[in-house]
Amino acid sequence: MIAMAIIFIALGLLLCMCRMRYVCCLFLCVILLGTVSFELADSYQSPLADYENQVVVIRGQVESVQQKKDKYRLVVKADAWEHKKVQGKISEKLLIRLKGDLVGIENPQSIVGKDVQFKGRVSYPAGRRNPGLFDYRLYLKTRKIYMIMDGPASYLTITGTGNYITEILAIIKHRFSEALDARMSEDVKGLMLGMLFGDKTYLDENLYESFRRNGTAHILAVSGIHVGIIYLYISKLFRNRRSLFSSFVGLSLLMLYAALASFSPSVVRAVVMISIHILSKHLHRRYDLLCCASFVALIMLLFNPFNLFNLGFQLSFLAVFTLAFLLPLANCKLESLFQYRMNYRIAWVFKNITPIVVIQAGMIPITAYLFQYVSFSAFFLNLPVIALAGFIIPLGMSLVFLSFFGGIPFDLVAAVVEILMKLLIYLNTAIGEWSFSSINVIAPSAGVLMLYYGYLFFFSSEFFWICIRKRNIKIIAAISLIVMLLALIVPFIIGEKEGKADIVFVDVGQGDCIHIRTPSGKNILIDGGGQSDYDVGKEILLPYLLKNRVSKIDLALVTHLHDDHYKGIVSICQFMPVKKLGLYEANHLRQQEIMTETKLNKENLIYLTKGHHFNIEKEITIDILYPPKQTKKEYEELIDDESDENRNSLLIRVSYKGVTILITGDMGFDGENAWMDLFSGQKEFLQTTILKVGHHGSHYSTGQDFLWAVKPKIAVIQVGKNNFGHPHPDVIEKLEKEDIMVYRTDLEGAILVDIKRGEVRVRTMLSGD
Repeated sequence: MIAMAIIFIALGLLLCMCRMRYVCCLFLCVILLGTVSFELADSYQSPLADYENQVVVIRGQVESVQQKKDKYRLVVKADAWEHKKVQGKISEKLLIRLKGDLVGIENPQSIVGKDVQFKGRVSYPAGRRNPGLFDYRLYLKTRKIYMIMDGPASYLTITGTGNYITEILAIIKHRFSEALDARMSEDVKGLMLGMLFGDKTYLDENLYESFRRNGTAHILAVSGIHVGIIYLYISKLFRNRRSLFSSFVGLSLLMLYAALASFSPSVVRAVVMISIHILSKHLHRRYDLLCCASFVALIMLLFNPFNLFNLGFQLSFLAVFTLAFLLPLANCKLESLFQYRMNYRIAWVFKNITPIVVIQAGMIPITAYLFQYVSFSAFFLNLPVIALAGFIIPLGMSLVFLSFFGGIPFDLVAAVVEILMKLLIYLNTAIGEWSFSSINVIAPSAGVLMLYYGYLFFFSSEFFWICIRKRNIKIIAAISLIVMLLALIVPFIIGEKEGKADIVFVDVGQGDCIHIRTPSGKNILIDGGGQSDYDVGKEILLPYLLKNRVSKIDLALVTHLHDDHYKGIVSICQFMPVKKLGLYEANHLRQQEIMTETKLNKENLIYLTKGHHFNIEKEITIDILYPPKQTKKEYEELIDDESDENRNSLLIRVSYKGVTILITGDMGFDGENAWMDLFSGQKEFLQTTILKVGHHGSHYSTGQDFLWAVKPKIAVIQVGKNNFGHPHPDVIEKLEKEDIMVYRTDLEGAILVDIKRGEVRVRTMLSGD
């Protein structure tokens, strides 16, 4: 952050040299204020940090509750803590993760606002686990949460009535949710709660994904559009009068709605900006959208500097800035077209779709950067979706009020809302099924974003056109140079290059996945992780690849077909071109099944046994060392007996610029001994620099004789939360006794390996956590 501030100060001095002294002074003051504010927030350390991984008792007030199966997540505003005989005061939010049932509590939402006491283990939230992907610790900081507590639900006790306002808000939402149960389907109810309050607890994941891919998910995260619609109807209710009474009532209703929506950044932004707009009317002052948005952003960042990393904050303000810069210019161009007596209906269409087009021009690059896809259907869907929301949101809020009375009025309004909601779902689903509705794209770099938005906002600004008229070419050139310099520098400041490595042991939870990137740009995957109830390929591996600018896989190898090695590869084959997929030769008998799962052709499949050699490029080779070729009958017996799948894992040796990596899949003692017998006396095939420890560190793999034979300097264990006891303490002990450096993805996130001139440099994503 300090480095960024120094660069901005230098840019401010450059502005001063361009004779923009007043702008320069204001610019430097804001940067200085922001830097100090951020450094103070970033240096904050929780009083509970000294008790990490220890059991602590805290007392506080429940702010929110989320339930997923038998797990609960509570946000508690703590005010006191106790560890053994030590006590202290505290004023911060904690995320409490409970396991088991809340005994004696039928409705979990009923504890919102209550004073509680909880006894649990304290820990830091994990940071970014894979290069370029979600940073959980940073996300929690945007919500002012610094520590996590875990424990059984039975350790939570209610100690008092707490905050009545928070409790009443929770009761309102719960009462409304119960009223919808009897009159709406689960999909419609989930969509209704998402649209009104941003609550996605009941929202079907596939339905939400379809909205997200179509570029209409903003309607499910309470935003400025929602607040604007409500304010529009409030204004109509008072016939746009400027009385103090109507303004007070309107702002009170907006504040109530913001409270029901948990004061999300986009809602706070909209409510404050509307408040300033109302104030400007009473003071008879001109309202400037850009100045207002900038002022509100500054205030919100001073209140919580980590808002800068909140997606809702980023997208909300980017949309406002896009409208503030581009819409006046677009309207000016439209007015010149209207002078040619364009057909009234055509002019009306252009006038209404212009804001949508303008917004998309601003949102497409950031969407590609954050989510790695571009939605073309957003151009078609947003206008009807926003139009429907204009009816659904006010009717939905009236249902919240009517839910306390029930009866015919509630039933009639609920029936109308359900029809509109089903129409919304139908539109979203129908257009989403178009093959070109959205496409996956590699994420643009931060430098490209800076270049795009810098020039977009500058060239569409009023200041630029004034400079054009006055022919101030020097100022235009200076600002263009500033934008270009920022585009070059920003990627280094945010550490965008640090996530790149020659070899990455990707953190896919309980599973294996290794990504090899060659100097010429080839990409190789060895295994892809996977779970039976979670699409690791789609949710982790695909975003990781696209975020790190990988658009195709040149070669994918699968050690064996267990879910935690194979299912991620299956997903990747459906979302990204995979030129060749290599599997053990016995799987030739499963060819049709594999082709059906992966959607690959027969020509894309390679069947491998001991002796197969890949010459990837200069100084990079891959050798298959095990299992040996067998007869068709033995293959048939192997396929029938799935218990032998681990024993017949491919054993793969990667040679990368003089450094070797031995990848053993889920091979156990029997496979290790069989392989050593095959290569007895051939040290060049046995010894390795890096060992990918077999079977996630299972007690039944990585034998002592095997370790003596391969003599690794570095061992990597790819493992996640599991019920198998992986990695076993005996395996860790054996590795440490041999003076082998041990890295684990469950503790350290992705393991990044850089190789230069035969030397190995290992980095971890969670180093220092």
